[in-house]
Amino acid sequence: MDLKTAKAIVAGRDLRPEAERFLASKERAKAEARRRSRARTPRAAPGKTRAQRREERLVALPFLRAGALERSKGACEFCMGSLAFGWEFHHIIGGSARQEMERSDTVSAICIPCHRAWNAGDLETYAKAKTWALRHGFRDALRAIEKRIRLALAAPSQKHPARRAISTRGATT
Repeated sequence: MDLKTAKAIVAGRDLRPEAERFLASKERAKAEARRRSRARTPRAAPGKTRAQRREERLVALPFLRAGALERSKGACEFCMGSLAFGWEFHHIIGGSARQEMERSDTVSAICIPCHRAWNAGDLETYAKAKTWALRHGFRDALRAIEKRIRLALAAPSQKHPARRAISTRGATT
């Protein structure tokens, strides 16, 4: 117990409002820190046309592919199998955010079976990808993988037949 609390107890004062204000300020500070850590770089540099941005991306892609293959050292970055029989360049972040976030830490060199399993929504492959992102410390890739896992678990779909809702309508016992 600190001196201020002891004096307040002796004086019979209630410190709860003061403590609540302190905790609220701490929560606001944590929320602000989380917001800052999630801040993304601007989508496009001002003054560049769509064609210029596309050209820059096309120039950067071969270097990203080479970097991912070099980092993998000839092994699939998810299952650690050999890439001798073929490999594919995999973008962890998909959709419209991909162009904005396409960097060496959001792409990987993986074997063809792992790439097919990823696209099919295989949770085991997602878990391997999460391990890969944690091993290398790739925060943006980790966030994207965790989001994909949450979506796969939350909404059963055709891509995830094991989690499709089983209909009991019309069933006879």
